[in-house]
Amino acid sequence: VCSNTYPAEFGEGTKLTVLEPDHEIKEPTVKVLEPSKKECRKQTDGARKKTIVCVASGFYPDHVTVDWQIDGETQTTGVATDNAALREGKTYRITSRLRVPREHWYTLDKNFTCIVNFYNGSASSNYTGTVVGVKGEEEGGMTREDYLKISQTAKLSYGLLIIKSSLYGAFVAFLVWKLQGWGGGVLKASRGAESESRGEDVVTEQPAESPRCWETMKGSPSVVHRTTQTRGKVL
Repeated sequence: VCSNTYPAEFGEGTKLTVLEPDHEIKEPTVKVLEPSKKECRKQTDGARKKTIVCVASGFYPDHVTVDWQIDGETQTTGVATDNAALREGKTYRITSRLRVPREHWYTLDKNFTCIVNFYNGSASSNYTGTVVGVKGEEEGGMTREDYLKISQTAKLSYGLLIIKSSLYGAFVAFLVWKLQGWGGGVLKASRGAESESRGEDVVTEQPAESPRCWETMKGSPSVVHRTTQTRGKVL
């Protein structure tokens, strides 16, 4: 029996474990995990619960028990603990879960404590981990993750709207500029045709052809020749 490294059972409530010679006694590390924020959203109102998980790991031997307390009161309802610790190399690991009503978790400063009792071969010691309840959220309320997603989507949509508006404004400005240039040319041509139809004088400038004209115009480099058009004939 002394050479056997496996535990032996001696009736209900009695357990004997022979320590392996190359293993050191190690105390457990206890960590308590908060419930998932997405849990129980699709459950009915009467069954909406939150699950708190306690993980004790890195201990040897596997002499442990796990208990739960809420604000110092021991809980037996909603507790589910592994039947035996799981071997991981030279140490063990055990997991326990506590399911509580949704409103309990959403009670600010409510304490949920996992107590791991470990026997090291000569004495027992308790190792604990605690999580604290959070401020309640209203039914159908928006979580922080939902708010961030909506905010990011709104910012992206707003940015795209600004870009589209800027491009549209630039296109309209370009179109107006083109129309103004085209309209000015048409207006000049229309005025010229109207003047010819009325027989009005059309004044043109022509360069001077001789130095004598320069003296006449007091040194001016050009002279104005007046040509009158009436009904298509030059007078």
